Amino acid sequence: MFLVTACVAMLFTFAAACMVLTVAAFVVMSFTLAAAFVLVLCMFTATFMMVLHHRLLMLFRYI
Repeated sequence: MFLVTACVAMLFTFAAACMVLTVAAFVVMSFTLAAAFVLVLCMFTATFMMVLHHRLLMLFRYI
């Protein structure tokens, strides 16, 4: 009986550890995805600003 209880306890502990690891992996993944999204957004914004600035300079040069 003790062996069965020990096995069940080990199984539950293993399942809990797996659940915690899965949740941690999801949290880290979502943070990484959010960081990557923000980085890409910043890159697009910087490129857009550069192009806009260049166009404005060209426009004002011809006026």
